[in-house]
Amino acid sequence: MNIDPNKVKELILIYSELDEEYQKKLLGEAYKMQIMLSQKKQIQKEATKYKTEDELQKKIVKRSNKSEKGVLDLVKMLDEVSDTDKAAVFMMINRMARNSDTVQESDISITIN
Repeated sequence: MNIDPNKVKELILIYSELDEEYQKKLLGEAYKMQIMLSQKKQIQKEATKYKTEDELQKKIVKRSNKSEKGVLDLVKMLDEVSDTDKAAVFMMINRMARNSDTVQESDISITIN
């Protein structure tokens, strides 16, 4: 994956100018796109054929909405627990992910001046 440092800088500048309400909305949209990409990749691995690009997009949206609900439920739960409990949840997820073939360590490094 290629990351354009100028786009990253622009995104950070936009984010920093938003108030907390709009920062949450922006992150929410980013998570939605991430889920959609994940579902698209999964569908491609399944090698299911679709007659049109529109059918494929509808399937991606349908599966993403289902996944998104689970993610939103998790986010709501995390808003209600202590920082210690959040850390415990993320440690457990990290531990479980290490035993999975689907998680890869990233070699991305971002330095902001």
